[in-house]
Amino acid sequence: MMQLRRWSILGTTSLLLMMGCSQGQTQLDSSGDPEMDQTAAFSHSIIEKLENRPQLKTPSKIVTYMTSTAGTAELTPPSEEYEPDAASQYKGLRPAQTVWIQSTQTPRNELFQKHLVLSADDQNGLIIANAYRQNESQPFYTWEWSIED
Repeated sequence: MMQLRRWSILGTTSLLLMMGCSQGQTQLDSSGDPEMDQTAAFSHSIIEKLENRPQLKTPSKIVTYMTSTAGTAELTPPSEEYEPDAASQYKGLRPAQTVWIQSTQTPRNELFQKHLVLSADDQNGLIIANAYRQNESQPFYTWEWSIED
């Protein structure tokens, strides 16, 4: 059992390192909020990687996976506090610690003051990322990212 856990940790660490090292620098328009921009860039980089998976060919499948428990566990970079060795090896983008990434189907996490809310437009092949501040009902910035077929 311990050996299986070690292999699982090594496999997850390897995947995260590959994701971080193969990171292309996509430039996004700025929302004017550096933490939100950082989280949007992280999310966009993850979307670019996920759209190459055969089972995730539509925007809605990508958003559902990214915000699922399994997707969050796989895609979240290693924690410097809890996984210092893996975190020191990780070279990819990280979301800001002050921004919560979620889908439109998920209620807001009140522990966070900022939310990046992802939604899918399968008809037009887009993922829409809306940036919200706490207690605001309208986004202060919106990105639209095209998913390639």
